[in-house]
Amino acid sequence: MRKIESELNRSGDFLDVLSLGGVVLSGILLFTPVRAVGYIGLGSGVGAFAASVVTRKKHLQVTNRCIDALNIEHKASLLNKEDEIVILTSKNAELSHQIKNAQADIDRLPRLAERIEFLTHQNELKTQQVEQVTEELDRLISLARTAVEESLDEWETKLSSLVDTKKDQYPKLAERLNALLDEGQGKLKDYGNKLAQTPSKWDNLGDLLSLYYCLNDDLANIKTKIIQAIAKLTNQQTQLELQEVESILEEWQTANLVPRDKLEHIIRNYEAALAEFRTDFSNRFDTTHQFALALEGQTQDDDKFVQGVIARMKELEAKIYQLSKPITYPGATRTDMRIANIVISYFERLGIILDRAGSDYRGYEATLEFIPDRTGRLVLASELNEHSERLQGLTHVLNKPEFRLDGETGLMTLLVRWGQKPKADINDISKLWIPAAKFEQTVKGWSRVRLTGGSESGKSPTAENLAVAILKHRPGIPKLYNPQYDSVKNYWTIPVVGTSHSDSEKGIASLATQVDLRANGHQTRDEFELSIFDEVDSTMSHTKGKKSVIGGNVNFIIKQASHQNLGAIFIGQNANVSEYPGMDRSDWNSAVNVHIGANAYDAITNSNRFTAEEVNKLKQTADKITEFCHDRNTELGLEKTDPQAYRFALVVEPNKKPYFIELPAFGTYTFDQLQQHQQAASDVETATPDTTTQSLEALKNRISTASPLDIQSGYVGSGCPGCGSANRVKAGRYQGRQRYQCKDCGKRYTEGE
Repeated sequence: MRKIESELNRSGDFLDVLSLGGVVLSGILLFTPVRAVGYIGLGSGVGAFAASVVTRKKHLQVTNRCIDALNIEHKASLLNKEDEIVILTSKNAELSHQIKNAQADIDRLPRLAERIEFLTHQNELKTQQVEQVTEELDRLISLARTAVEESLDEWETKLSSLVDTKKDQYPKLAERLNALLDEGQGKLKDYGNKLAQTPSKWDNLGDLLSLYYCLNDDLANIKTKIIQAIAKLTNQQTQLELQEVESILEEWQTANLVPRDKLEHIIRNYEAALAEFRTDFSNRFDTTHQFALALEGQTQDDDKFVQGVIARMKELEAKIYQLSKPITYPGATRTDMRIANIVISYFERLGIILDRAGSDYRGYEATLEFIPDRTGRLVLASELNEHSERLQGLTHVLNKPEFRLDGETGLMTLLVRWGQKPKADINDISKLWIPAAKFEQTVKGWSRVRLTGGSESGKSPTAENLAVAILKHRPGIPKLYNPQYDSVKNYWTIPVVGTSHSDSEKGIASLATQVDLRANGHQTRDEFELSIFDEVDSTMSHTKGKKSVIGGNVNFIIKQASHQNLGAIFIGQNANVSEYPGMDRSDWNSAVNVHIGANAYDAITNSNRFTAEEVNKLKQTADKITEFCHDRNTELGLEKTDPQAYRFALVVEPNKKPYFIELPAFGTYTFDQLQQHQQAASDVETATPDTTTQSLEALKNRISTASPLDIQSGYVGSGCPGCGSANRVKAGRYQGRQRYQCKDCGKRYTEGE
């Protein structure tokens, strides 16, 4: 556009110059004989100039309209570009969110892999159990099938043997016995075919038993028929012989001829036949009876075997049933366990197996943990949460129970609350920690200390309280290395000797050298020195290639300093010893480890000094103290950074059990108090006997003799109810009344107590 305007301007300038040149030339011609031509030229030049001016204005108007149109078009294009930028920005944010989620998923992959491996192992164990049960059932069905097959073979042998024997004894029954043998063998063949058609599966054991019993009944009937046929034949022979005797007697009676010898012979034959029949019948009866007894004994043995198989099957079926049932809390007496059993039973009726995995019991609520893996499909938390209202009614809990999937363990968790959260009792808490009133008495003998705490946990003020409390009982020189000397968070009152990380590095090296000099007798041990190194973690991070050297010096100091009448306090954020190259966890066992607030949990988890039972107990105690401090600070309206806020720390001393301690308010112990204390001690040494006794008593009770408490002044509650000292600082308000903390004994109290 600018190029067009420039071309138009150049054209207009050319016309202007040309018209002005014509006017000048015409003016010259006015003074010549051709004056008329001059007038004509003058008029033409003026007209041309006027036309040029008008044309230029017209061109400018057209140009402005073009510029306006292009400007509008450009603005529209810019708006479109801005919309595209907004869309791209939104897409970029969405992609960033997806990348973060993907990264989170990637971070979870190792934990999920471990969980999958664990679940795979559990699944393999279950599969092995099922395989064992299946193998046992297969063995039982094989035994039952073998028993039936052996019974068929045994019956066939016995039946053939019985028929052959009886045919020899009773030739007249051969045809009948062969028919019965054929019938028996036909039965055996039919049952053999039925056995072959019966599948070798554990649920067909009933069919095998039924086949066995039917076979025994049918063959027993055939055997009974054989015995009956023999008995019938025997009776027929006896009757024929009797008929023959009767006919002879009738003949003799008709003829009236009865030869005595013949009659006696007939009678002897009859008696012999009768005796033989009786003997034979008795033998056959005894044989049949013995066979029946043997058959009954075998049947009893078979019945015992079958009953044993049935009992084993019922036992395995009960075991399978129990294995298919979800795992509950047997004999549950605790509320959380009873609720867990109700939840498990409810979902079992819906076909979802939830095995109990654990419970984080807190008296009034609990986080229940379940394993959903045995359901046989993927169970989502959203699916379970569809039944939240129903579960709330069944369990009578106060909250609406909602399931959540723990990504680390793969467990389903459920928070249930059946009671109101109990208010922490100061008397109960006093049993869990050492109160601030005993802080000075507890720490006065420390010399090697490691102090850790998170951001805004009060590390530096606590370290100053600690250092001053130590120096009050062990006069000496404090040396503070504070790399954040110029920070707005600098609350130190102890004079500083180092103000950078480089100074801290040199100070650690110097202290290690001093320990070595005193150990070798090159420096006197008479004077106690307490070196304080703040932000040691940052000092490590700011050094290049010297971490191991600094770590080695720190390790040497914490092991040897106290033997040389030297002390050291190392302050850092991280409770993990890995921040100190060249050191491991056991190296810090020579020092007193103080972990403030949340750092206590890291120290408990990372320590190698505690058993699993001790870890759980310490965490439970830390939970109670954390909850108490939070409730008290909320009640008093104190932020966590407030100097008077309730705080605690975990203390791990060498060769002692770990314990918790209440930390005194910030500023309870300051450097000016240390100076006053040392001055008072100096005054005691130079005082008269009476004055000495009075000064010692004043120091013992931590009461300033210069400003004694005037009980008659009418100012009620101005002294500490614990020690009577008037040396105090404000500690918030409670129910409209001012609260204070005693700077001598650390006790917190309300105005008017």
